[in-house]
Amino acid sequence: PPRVVLMPHRFGPLGRGGVESWAAILAAALARRGCQVLVLSRDDRPGLPLPPFSLVEGPPAGHPRAELPEGVRQAWIVHRHGVGRTFDESWRDRRFEAPLRAAFGRFEPDLVHVGHPDGWGVVPFRLGEALGLPVGATIHDWTWICARGQLLRPPGLVCAGALEERCVRCVGDQLGRGP
Repeated sequence: PPRVVLMPHRFGPLGRGGVESWAAILAAALARRGCQVLVLSRDDRPGLPLPPFSLVEGPPAGHPRAELPEGVRQAWIVHRHGVGRTFDESWRDRRFEAPLRAAFGRFEPDLVHVGHPDGWGVVPFRLGEALGLPVGATIHDWTWICARGQLLRPPGLVCAGALEERCVRCVGDQLGRGP
């Protein structure tokens, strides 16, 4: 049967929202159609006893096994945005390569589908290309081109568009750089 990796930025029980719901519904629908599915997400809780970028298979630490349909597995990569050292690294953090390579190697997917770039950036696409894996994405909001995800800048003004110098000023406080 086809093997699909779904990569939402978060997944239940650690996250509840639109992307998480999309991933759960899509994983169940693919499984009903005979696919084997791995939902690979990030565990961004503070204080985890594992080093950043650790790959964990199964339910997240401290949580009972989530009710998953037959044919659906889950895995997590320990990652908090604070481990990103630069704005550029928030999109191209090469430290994701080893755990993603390990997850893809163990699961042997036919397709990787990124459900949200938050945390992942472009790393799954570049790794997929290097490994000969097709990688697709679903666009849920503006996050692919806006660090705030809404193309709005404080105090709620419409942004003229993504430009690194403008974006760094807009989200500098989130990166520990001040306004």
